[in-house]
Parts: sequence; structure tokens; C-alpha cells
Amino acid sequence: MTIEEMIEIKKHGGYSYKLLANLSGLEAAVIQKIFTGKTKSPRHDTIVALEKAFETLRESKEIALTQRNSSFGENGLCEPEIEYGSKGKSDKYTVSDYWALPEGNRKELIDGKFYDMSAPGLDHQIVAREISNTLINSISSRKGKCQVFFSPLGVQLNKDDKTMVEPDIIIVCDKDKYYGKKNIMGAPDFIVEIISDSTKKKDMTVKLAKYEDAGVREYWIVDPKKRIVISYVFAEEVTPTIYTFDDVVPIAIYDGKIKVNFKEIKSTLEMMGV
Repeated sequence: MTIEEMIEIKKHGGYSYKLLANLSGLEAAVIQKIFTGKTKSPRHDTIVALEKAFETLRESKEIALTQRNSSFGENGLCEPEIEYGSKGKSDKYTVSDYWALPEGNRKELIDGKFYDMSAPGLDHQIVAREISNTLINSISSRKGKCQVFFSPLGVQLNKDDKTMVEPDIIIVCDKDKYYGKKNIMGAPDFIVEIISDSTKKKDMTVKLAKYEDAGVREYWIVDPKKRIVISYVFAEEVTPTIYTFDDVVPIAIYDGKIKVNFKEIKSTLEMMGV
């Protein structure tokens, strides 16, 4: 990739020097000098670092955008298994089949199909804990009406009998969606999914489209491995905003008054060696 191509991608993507610096490991001032022509012949390892940064942006953003409105095809995801319900593979499963799953066998039901849920890793647990703590403390201090919930908890997203998902973290501001119920009934206002290699396709395609269609206001996809946060504000933005774990990320449904400091989360991950 040439410097000219990088400049063009930066311009059209609206990427800041800070973001490129965080992704490449280079200083923002160094990148700015290269892109403004003050540095005429950048070192080879500098170019390689920039190429990796743009590749990370391309993968994170383009996969989400190109598949955002795609159909819910198989995409290599797990098929329903006959033993978990009374139906064959050609039939649709229902919420009744979801509740009939053996104890400890976690699956999500999306449009009548079961998808396996792999056990979360240590990085997933740390990120989920830190985000949840921030949300609970911030919302409680404001004595607001919204409540924070986290997995395992079923969300009957469309209030029908074909879908029951278990997002990692949710905020629900309408108490009628949870009061007196054993699961959430309807779309949460805010959802966080912390992805892994095994859940990436599902979270960035199937669930992305389902959440938008159901009326979720804001959706974060957090990638602990790449240290990236992809933020969708469905009512306001066509394209997502990409942050790194060196950023303080604002929550749009609170007009940015509540923020999650991912730099602190990154420090905790590094301290734990993950």
C-alpha cells in the first residue's frame, strides 16, 4: 500500500492521527509528518506498521458494513441439534425449545435456529466486568430509570417465539420490559457484545442486523484481541465509529455524559497478561 493510498483511505474514513497511532504503535506526530509530506522517505518498518493499522480498520469496518444488511445465511455458524427439541433440522425452533434445553447447555435462538455459545475466556470476563461496573456505578449515581443487566439472561428481542438472545451486557430503560418477568421482553436500549473468534461472524452480521431491526438504540462490538470498539448508534449514524482501547468511549444514549475508559481496561488486561 502506498502513502498516497493511505492518505486517501484516511480522508474518506475520517480516521484521526490518534487512532492510526494507537493501531500502529507509532507516534501521531510521526504519521502526520509522513502524510503531510514533511517526511519524504519513511522507514520500511514504519510503512509496515501503518499498513497493519489500515488492515485492522478495513477488517473491522468493512466486514460489519458489507454484511450489515445481508441475509441470515448459515455463514459457518452452528446448526440446531435435534436432541435439543422435538423438531427436525428443517423445522423452526421456538422459545419453548429454548427453555427446554438441558441445564448448563447455553445456546441462543435466532429466527428459529439455535447457535452455540462458547465459554468466555479470561479477557472476555475482564472486559465484561469492567464495562458493567462503570455502567452500574454511573447510572446508579444519576438515580436514573435505566437498569444494567448481563449474561446469562435471555432477551426475547422481537417479543415473538422465534428469538431469544443472551447479549453480554444490556441497558434497559423501560421497566415494563423486565418487571415481573423471567427474561427481557423486547429490545434493550443499549447492547454490548464482546467477541471472540468463534462468535465474531454471529455478532458482526446476524445479531447486528437483528438488533437494528428490533429497535436497539446503540450497539457496541468489543474485540479484546484487537483492542477495538465498534460503536453503532442506529438512529443517528449510517456508519459505525471505531475506537481503540486507548480511548474513552462515550455512550450515545446518555449524550456522552457516561463514558467507558478503555485505557483502564487495557491496563487491567496487560496486568493479567491477556
